[in-house]
Formats: sequence, structure tokens, C-alpha cells
Amino acid sequence: MSKKTLVVGVLSVVLSVAAGVSYGLHGIREPRNSAVVVSSIIISRSVDELAANSYAAVIGIVEGTEVVREKSAIRPDAVDIVTIATIKVDKYLTNPNNLSAPQVKVKTLGGMIGEESMVAEGEPKFVTGTRVVVFLNKLGENEFSVYGAAQGKFTINEDGTLGTEGERPFISTVFDKETMTISELESQIAAVAK
Repeated sequence: MSKKTLVVGVLSVVLSVAAGVSYGLHGIREPRNSAVVVSSIIISRSVDELAANSYAAVIGIVEGTEVVREKSAIRPDAVDIVTIATIKVDKYLTNPNNLSAPQVKVKTLGGMIGEESMVAEGEPKFVTGTRVVVFLNKLGENEFSVYGAAQGKFTINEDGTLGTEGERPFISTVFDKETMTISELESQIAAVAK
């Protein structure tokens, strides 16, 4: 037997033992990286419903996001991963509650901390540096969620149209048309507010 064959054989045994110890001798343990997936049913909302029933609607820039763990609002005795987006308000589209904050914090369920992730289907995603329109639902002092879930947040593109690839399916649901511009949205909201 050559030295090379002996070294390869010993390494195989060591790796097999290490794998057995790593996964436990009595079964496979949960992998280090884990994901929790939360599904939801989204009730279709029109732009009129979003404007009339949200706490406020804003146009602003996403200044940053922070991902944290919080006591779950939906699962008893559990902890959720939540993303908090800080949005610098450029303009209030609707403001029946007379908000005056120059920034709002918007919480969405889901995110990633280390190798642990939570995916919440139907929740909007915020990307730092993007301009957005968001319909707000009040949670606490200067703390909001998105009213209407994924239907209540749209990215404003450079050409003034609304929606990323992932948001486009909600445009036809909310606006009853394939494309929408921010100026059309502002006009529609102004008409609802009268």
C-alpha cells in the first residue's frame, strides 16, 4: 500500500467520523442556516381603498434598513425577524392624522440575520436609496407597517412609473391597469380626498 493511498484512506475515515459527529449519532440535526416561511392571504385593495383607509400615504426615499428580532405578533411564544426601513418623507399624499415627522419607520415581517432568515410572502421589500410611495398603517409612535401589504408600497422608477418587477403584479390589482405613473397616482388620490 502506498503512502498516498494510506493518507486518502485515513482522510476518508476522519471525514466520515467528523460528518457523523457533526450531524449527531442519533439522527440529522437542523442545519445551521434555517429559514422560516410565513404565507399570507392578501385581500385585494383598490387605490381608493388604500388612500381612504390608510393612516397616511407618503412619498420618500429609503434611507436605510435594519433587521432585528422581535416578539412575534402572529405566532404565540415565538420570535420573528423584522426589517425596519427608515423613510425620509418628501411629501404626504394623504395625511388625515396630521403627521409632521420628516422620517417614518416602516416595519415589515421578514429578513436575514446571519444564516437565519424569515421569508414573509406578500410583504413588501425596501431597498436603501430607492424612492417609494407607501400607504401606512400605524403601529406605535412614528412606527408603521404597510397598509395593504405588498399592494401598499411601490418603487418610483426614474421615468416616473411605479413598480419593480416583483411589484408589477400588484399594479394591475390596485390600479386596474398595467402601468401607473406617480403623477397619475397623485391625481387619483387627490380625487379620492375631495
